[in-house]
Formats: sequence, C-alpha cells, structure tokens
Amino acid sequence: MIFPEGWFVVSPLQAHRIERLLHDEAAKLQRQGIAMRPEVVDLLRDVRLSAAVHRRTVTDATDENVSRIADVLPPTRILDIGVVVGLAGINRHAVADNARRGRLVGQKVGNRWQFDEVDVTEWLKRRKEIA
Repeated sequence: MIFPEGWFVVSPLQAHRIERLLHDEAAKLQRQGIAMRPEVVDLLRDVRLSAAVHRRTVTDATDENVSRIADVLPPTRILDIGVVVGLAGINRHAVADNARRGRLVGQKVGNRWQFDEVDVTEWLKRRKEIA
C-alpha cells in the first residue's frame, strides 16, 4: 500500500501505548491556552479510536481507556478587538474597558487585546440577558 508523504500506520496495540503520551502533551497545551491545529486534534482522535480497538480485544483490567475525546477541546478562534467591536456594536474603548474590568475574558499581547471566540460569545449572551 502506498501512503502520501507524512503518513504513518500503527497497530491498535501501538496506538494504545502512545495514547497516554499524546493525551498528556495535549492536556499541557490546553492548560497553557495554546490552541491545537485541527489536524493535530484529528490525529489524537484517530489514535484514540485505534487504541479503543485494542482495548476491546483484551481482558486485562490495566488496559483501560487513558483519555476521552472530550478531554481535548477543538481549537478555538482568536479574535482581535476590531472583530469584537463589530459583534458587540460598541466602541474599542468600551471593549477594552470590559476586558480590563474582567467582564470579558481576554489577554493583552503587547499593546493589543486578543479574545477567545467562546469567551466573546458567552460575554455577548450575558450582555443580552442584562439588556
């Protein structure tokens, strides 16, 4: 069988053995707030599915599932202040003020604000409920 460059094949047993390592590394990235690329999330899913095949074929209690697909969230979109201004319908100063006061989760990188799309969505929902 011919595979495109960069592809590799592992058995379900091999996938089971490397699943913990991949899971731990993905969890570290998530704790650091680093969004994983979609192809990395896909790789993690594929390894987990292959490892699950191995676990279905063994009866040893130590061969349990070491991670769940839900453990690692898919990457989220990072929005700049201009996008948030357009979504919220308020000016840049008001968005920055909400972020400084902790009403809107964001982080300042250099002199620019960055916001996670999920946090912005939640903030917009809360604003609508108040209005």
